[in-house]
Parts: sequence; C-alpha cells; structure tokens
Amino acid sequence: MAKRKARFNSLSTPGQKQDCSNYLVELAFLKDNHGIRLPSKFWQLTRYKFRYRREIQSCRRFIKKYGEPDVLFVALNNHITTWTDFARIEVLLQKRAERRERMAAKKDVTPVVCDFSQETADLRIEINRRERKKGMFERLGELEDGKKED
Repeated sequence: MAKRKARFNSLSTPGQKQDCSNYLVELAFLKDNHGIRLPSKFWQLTRYKFRYRREIQSCRRFIKKYGEPDVLFVALNNHITTWTDFARIEVLLQKRAERRERMAAKKDVTPVVCDFSQETADLRIEINRRERKKGMFERLGELEDGKKED
C-alpha cells in the first residue's frame, strides 16, 4: 500500500502533518464539538479512538471513489460532522460529480437561424388627447385674423 502524503497541518496538534483523510476527520470532529478545541493527539485517547478509526475508514472510501479534490471541496463547503452518514455525503458528492461532468461537456455553439419573418400591423390604439385650452395671446391672434370667438 502506498504511503499517503502528509500535506495538511493538524488542527489539534501544532506541528503535526497529516494526510487528507485524517485532516477531514479531524475537521468533522471539530465541527461536531462546536469548535471547542480537542486534546492534542486526541485520536490516541480511548474516548475518541474507535470512532476516529471508523470515521477514517468511511472518509477513505469516499476519497477512493470520488477523488481527494471533490471530497475536500464537499467537506469544506458543507457542515459535515460525521463521515458515517453515507447517504447525505454520497448525495453531495454525486451532485459535485454531475456538476463537474456538465462543466466538462462541450457546449452547443451552432448558430440559430430564424426561418420565418412575419410583419404584423401595429394594433395599438392611438389615444386622442383633448386639446388644451388656448391662452390669451392665441385667442387674440385668432381675433386679429378675423376668426370668430368661440
């Protein structure tokens, strides 16, 4: 079995490097603990040991099936407190995989040609507005021209 790369700093033990699955499980423990600090090397304590092992196995199954980048993305962007909740995490990872496939698929760039053009008559009704009252100078102008007053 190939040795996993220790690329992540431990969240509970300063200076400790760990691989992705251990980092994600430790992150889940912290979220489940509501952000309260865990003891240094908590995975060796009897209180956490067996649950930690079960969580590591579950997390590694997801990493093996979907790949490290997708699992890491889902874990960081969702509130995951346990990796043994298979159904919920599986759905999140499947959505991520489907999105990745959609983004990788080629887009249809064929030009759209309009086969018909139809000219229609303007059916809007023209509204006749009442003429405004004539001002004093306009009425005087009409009188001078010889027109009768209304």
